[in-house]
Amino acid sequence: AVIGALNFDMLLLSHGLLLSFARLINSSGYDIRIVGSTGLPLARVPVDHAHTLVAEVAGLPEVAAVALIRTDSAVTAVKNQPGLPLELIGTTDAAGGGTWTLVSGRNLGADLVSSATTSAPPLVVGRSLATRLGLQPGSALRLRVRIPGSVSALPAVEFRVAGIGDFPFEAA
Repeated sequence: AVIGALNFDMLLLSHGLLLSFARLINSSGYDIRIVGSTGLPLARVPVDHAHTLVAEVAGLPEVAAVALIRTDSAVTAVKNQPGLPLELIGTTDAAGGGTWTLVSGRNLGADLVSSATTSAPPLVVGRSLATRLGLQPGSALRLRVRIPGSVSALPAVEFRVAGIGDFPFEAA
């Protein structure tokens, strides 16, 4: 009887998680997501020939917008502070379209053009990271891409915070 009750509790819990995740996905503004494999969003493999696929999907009359999204692991490279692990999210939608909701500052659209003449590319950071590091629009932030399972020789890159946003999958 105890095992039956435990299984029933797990079933209810999984159904609640499924509904919660569905609400999160539905609130992001996209009806269809094409991914390279099943599993967690940050553990999926890249989609082969993604740019071709995006062009084909964007050409469909029923489709209003298409965006590529890519994630990579990174770590902060702030002087005299231990590196904070984080997830870089790159998208072809400069306004974030479902990836983030801007809270302050600017989205990337206007900054992408102006960054061609500066050395620091723009980025939108999560609210919790901004609070933790005292970041605001205009702040500089150095990041280093991490390669899982090995040490990276890639140098840190300095970015300029264009805006601060809320990310749907951000940990508090």
